[in-house]
Amino acid sequence: MKIAMFLDSAGRATSPEFDGTIYVYEREANEWIVDRSMEFPAVNCSTLPAMRARVELMCDWLQDDCQILAVMPPRGFSGGVFTRNNVDLWIVDGTPDNDLDVIEKCCMEEAPVSRVLYRRGPVTAS
Repeated sequence: MKIAMFLDSAGRATSPEFDGTIYVYEREANEWIVDRSMEFPAVNCSTLPAMRARVELMCDWLQDDCQILAVMPPRGFSGGVFTRNNVDLWIVDGTPDNDLDVIEKCCMEEAPVSRVLYRRGPVTAS
């Protein structure tokens, strides 16, 4: 299973509206390793079309092999753009060490959405 996190320069989760780097993590044995990463600077994203294009680019980059992205809460419309692009957005406030295991456990248990307290996305019937 691969899980992506959008992190700031200090290594903490950040919102998609800010500068950051997406890190795609994959578990090897008992350890999470970085499979790949890409910077997504927020420069020139002062208009809605520019921000939408940036979020679409993030989704396109993730679609290769990862549909889970952990972020701080997005503002405005960007959460909807992720959902429309089949990226499962998880709202977190921390570092990969704190969140990757929890997200993996919830996904592996196939918990109903109502039991996953900080997952963002469409509610599905169980």
